[in-house]
This record gives sequence, C-alpha cells and structure tokens, in this order.
Amino acid sequence: MMRLCLFCTLCLAACGSVVPPTAMRLSAVSPLTADPADLAIALTLPDGVAVTADTARLTMTLMRQGQAEVEGDSFVLAAEGDVYRIDPGDLAAIRALQARGRQWKADFPGEVNGALSITLAPCTLGGGPAEDATVDVAIRLEADGPFRPLINGAPLSAIADQETLTKLPYCYNQLP
Repeated sequence: MMRLCLFCTLCLAACGSVVPPTAMRLSAVSPLTADPADLAIALTLPDGVAVTADTARLTMTLMRQGQAEVEGDSFVLAAEGDVYRIDPGDLAAIRALQARGRQWKADFPGEVNGALSITLAPCTLGGGPAEDATVDVAIRLEADGPFRPLINGAPLSAIADQETLTKLPYCYNQLP
C-alpha cells in the first residue's frame, strides 16, 4: 500500500511549495514537549483522491543513540472533514511516550531525539486525479490557534508519477 509521509516525503518533494515561516515554526516544535491535543492537520486533496479510512496515522519515535534504542508507537488520526486530529483516547499514551523521552533526555543528555510523522494511504475516486493535481497542507500547533499553511499547491506528480497515481486503489471506504 502506498503511504505518504506529510512531514517527510511531501515536504521534500514539494520544497518549492513549502511555506518557509510555517516550516520554521514547525522545526521549533519539540515532539517531547508539544501538547498532542493541540496538533491538527488540514489536508486539501484534489478531485479524484481521498484518504482510505483509518489510514491517517501519527507516529512518534524516540531514539537514544548511545544505546541504539528506539521506541515508539503509531496512532490513528480522527478525521473531521479534511482536518485530522489525535483521538482523545490516545492522548494519555502519547503523553506517556513523551514523558519517557524527557526522562531519557534527562538521563542521557545529547543522546535522545524525538520525531513525529504523519502518514496516510490515498485512494482514488472516479477517474482519479488530473495530471496537474495539487495538494495543500495546513497545520495548527496551538489549541484554538490558526491553521498555518505548510504546503501550498504541491503537485502530486512530485511524489508519484501519473502511472503510480492511476494504480492507487479505488476508495471503497474513504473518509468524508
């Protein structure tokens, strides 16, 4: 199944579409201290593309270089239209993982990193996306704060060629 990492693949492939002030603000956010309840992603997909149900996920990874130790977990993001948020039932587990990372960081200064990634599995509707289709991504980092544009008009062709896009599965159970 094809997966898109919004904070990785899409940003790299669409670097000309990344909004620098938002990217800088995002780079200053620590995965170990940011309140996961504040995070929300607004995804504007082109006609002919949707997100397969229950495939939008946030993955948090903790890495401790000195011991080559990695710990993490993945959480399904709840969708409300084109906005994705961490399910309130998962907040305690994410906060526990953050606390473990902060403890590692206190015990092993300079050896601990945290990372957040968001992935999803696209599917097609109707005839699929047009060759010149684009995607927009906005992010909210503060509770009740504004959505800030992160990616504007990134071409789908930057992350997959048209043949790959036409081979996406059909949306039988897509999110609204």
